[in-house]
Amino acid sequence: MPTFPVSGFKHASWKARRLVKKHLKPGMPVQLRADPNNPYDTEAVEVFQDHHIGWISSKAREKADVFHLLQEGREIKAECERNEMIQVDYERFRSIIIYYSVIRQKKKKTT
Repeated sequence: MPTFPVSGFKHASWKARRLVKKHLKPGMPVQLRADPNNPYDTEAVEVFQDHHIGWISSKAREKADVFHLLQEGREIKAECERNEMIQVDYERFRSIIIYYSVIRQKKKKTT
């Protein structure tokens, strides 16, 4: 399954950051929502887990595809793959990786 890093976590509310740090475990579901009114990215995809966590990174190769699937009303199953603190040089930050799959839509019966 494709995976994406979540960006913008440092801008989430303190309550969301606290919940994610303590409770978001691998395998837990997260919700995705298209954010076409985002002033920085017209194909932004928000990531939620009861509260706004961040966005699918704009550098993710398939982010635009996910955005358009959400705009079309397709259901996408997304889960946390990794949630950990990492250190790069002298800076520590939270790394959240999610994976997703598109749920096939059932064909409507015609009568």
